[in-house]
Amino acid sequence: MKIEGVSRKEIKGIITRPLGASKGAAGSVLLILGSDKYVGAGQMAALAALRAGCDIVGVAAPEHAALAINTATPDLITHKISADRLQESHVEELAAELERYTVLLIGPGADLAPGIAERLLERAHHLKKRVVLDADATAAKTLANLDGTTLLVNRSEYDTLLKRNDIIEIAEEDPRKKKSREQLETERQEREYEHIKGLLGNNVLLMKAPEDLLFTKEKIVKIEGGSLRATVAGTGDILAGIVASFLAQGLSPVDAVRTGAIVAKRAAEMLEERMSLSFLASDFLVVLPEILKELKVFRVVKHV
Repeated sequence: MKIEGVSRKEIKGIITRPLGASKGAAGSVLLILGSDKYVGAGQMAALAALRAGCDIVGVAAPEHAALAINTATPDLITHKISADRLQESHVEELAAELERYTVLLIGPGADLAPGIAERLLERAHHLKKRVVLDADATAAKTLANLDGTTLLVNRSEYDTLLKRNDIIEIAEEDPRKKKSREQLETERQEREYEHIKGLLGNNVLLMKAPEDLLFTKEKIVKIEGGSLRATVAGTGDILAGIVASFLAQGLSPVDAVRTGAIVAKRAAEMLEERMSLSFLASDFLVVLPEILKELKVFRVVKHV
């Protein structure tokens, strides 16, 4: 299986926006925040979703966490739940709120009690909602029990995902062959893919790295670029919000991930150009409009 590349020109005009569209036409995202432990992560992901172009973003969270978000920004809707931490008993209340939204996002700042993610995924499937899982939330269910779900993981979370799906570490080919570290890494990725592609089904998986890898049941796509500083805490939350936003605006999971990764990497490059290796994840929110304009992601038309 050859790993394909992707050009930034491919995302030009990928999102169509009709003139005269009404509120909500560009979709909506609901983020689930389990406690006040990582409020900042949830807030950044939610604001990134808004900055990336969807119309409405809500955060369902315990009351004190939701109030912290309301204090920080007037742009996000919060659904306040009377509890210190979300529990499985809150699933039906969360599902009722989800009915109003296009996409469910679980992962940024989640800190969920056991069982919530699994049951929410079942309710989202029943409601025919699109789903983005990020970080630890990707381990909520095996790939075989997911359908049409977008998963975003770093290398460590990817390894956990392999184990969760009973994909054991695959031995390297004849070690006596003299190959570069890059060649060995590519071959390892291809061998892992041969095992994982049969489980992917309609799901899409992005492994975040200096060179992101997008896995589908048909192919692997490598997305290059970015900055060394992209390891700073919160950048994964920003990407999750962007991808969820693009899904809400009608892109397929593959296109939403591909476009989101390209946008995030270009934003990191711009921030490094301006701020060296000292930028913060929240700085992405400032440059996102510039990047979307530079890459010409949106195409305005008279009629869809």
